Amino acid sequence: MRLIFRLASFFALVAAVLLATVDAVQSVSAGSTILVRFGDVVTGLDPSLPGRLAAFPGSLAGAFGEGGANLGRTVMQWLLDRPAAAVMLGLALVFWIIGYRRTPRITGMPTA
Repeated sequence: MRLIFRLASFFALVAAVLLATVDAVQSVSAGSTILVRFGDVVTGLDPSLPGRLAAFPGSLAGAFGEGGANLGRTVMQWLLDRPAAAVMLGLALVFWIIGYRRTPRITGMPTA
């Protein structure tokens, strides 16, 4: 299972680097800072996907109540408005944290 999360982290990191490169090229050519929103990237993949992502927290209302669904909608809208490279970097970090394995400490050994 850790391998799956590490691979997901790698692919999210690669996507973040590609998106940051696109942002950098557009910013240099325009002469001002241009950052692609995550919602625009998602819309480019599938035009109906942002609507489905925004409606997803509403489907969780049965488990978390209406307050949880409202919080989910707010978080989803906030994520769709952020720069795509930053969202993908955050996603890569979350996947890496989930897939991280600590090295076992040897107990009883004196420390230097």
